[in-house]
Amino acid sequence: MEITISVGSGVHGERELRSLHDWLSADRSVRRTARPVLGSSGPPVPGAQGEVLDVLNLTLDVGFQAAQLALSVAQWRAVRPGRPTVTVRRPDGTSVSVSDASAEDAALLLGRLLDDEGRE
Repeated sequence: MEITISVGSGVHGERELRSLHDWLSADRSVRRTARPVLGSSGPPVPGAQGEVLDVLNLTLDVGFQAAQLALSVAQWRAVRPGRPTVTVRRPDGTSVSVSDASAEDAALLLGRLLDDEGRE
């Protein structure tokens, strides 16, 4: 299974996305069952010098722990200035955006979205 995460928008979106990528890559409990890769949600633009990085794709392995990923994302948001909005999208298009939630509420919302995917 693969999920897509986007962070905020505008000028700081790519910087925040790179920060989340580094955070998840450093979290051993997440890294064991999920591989984060930066990417673009749109097609390449002819003549452009590179892609606009606006999503983080996570390929989830067997044994994936939704609660651990949700907690890690919530903890990352808690230490970022302005607590950026994070949107997690499942392959079926279902998504959850977290913007004004506490770390605990964010972890709960994201965990529910990801746990539901595992049961389908």
